[in-house]
Amino acid sequence: MISIHLPAELWQSVAAANSCHLAAEHKGSKPLPVRTAEYGGLLYTAFATMWGPYGEAIKPYIDAYRLIPTSVYAGETTLVYHDEEAIQAGIRERGDHTGLMVSVNGRSMVCAERVRFVLGLPGTRPLSLADAEDYDERRRRSGWRALWFNGKEPEWFSLRGHPVAVYRDHSTLHKDHAVLFWGAEGEIHELSIDDDVILSPPGELQTAPSVATPEGQLALF
Repeated sequence: MISIHLPAELWQSVAAANSCHLAAEHKGSKPLPVRTAEYGGLLYTAFATMWGPYGEAIKPYIDAYRLIPTSVYAGETTLVYHDEEAIQAGIRERGDHTGLMVSVNGRSMVCAERVRFVLGLPGTRPLSLADAEDYDERRRRSGWRALWFNGKEPEWFSLRGHPVAVYRDHSTLHKDHAVLFWGAEGEIHELSIDDDVILSPPGELQTAPSVATPEGQLALF
């Protein structure tokens, strides 16, 4: 299986193409309608997404399939998303949907190649520290901040030029929580960062556009 590292903004768009909930209701009598995302001029759909912080030993990933028209697919095809009989007979591997016929806006296509998209850091222009602080402050009364870190303020760091807030002493687990802020299409997003990722002092925050580099520097303690 091919693995491709994607910056967070592209990874997020592919994650939105997860079609497993559609497959769960599919009866198998006609091609499964799926959501899709485009990457590198090719069309993909996804059936599994592993979420988690950036920098974990098991990196967050999406298991997707490259789609091609049914007319040019040379292998065997199936309309059944989960064929237990074929799995028990050793004809198909559990979780492998290669050859599955799907429908994209009414067009018949096939899951031709399995691809794993691995989460990387954002490749967008880094937010300023002031914008990140303002965003974080406006959200301290809700969500995980209010639930786990009520009344606390974070310490600020930098990762590849992106601002990172570190909240200390989780109310029940007594651990830290680091979150990187990044912007795309006028919205600010959050990306959890694993404890083993080395962060830089906030004075190193950048304002120039960054280059899409998916891998961060890790340190094992």
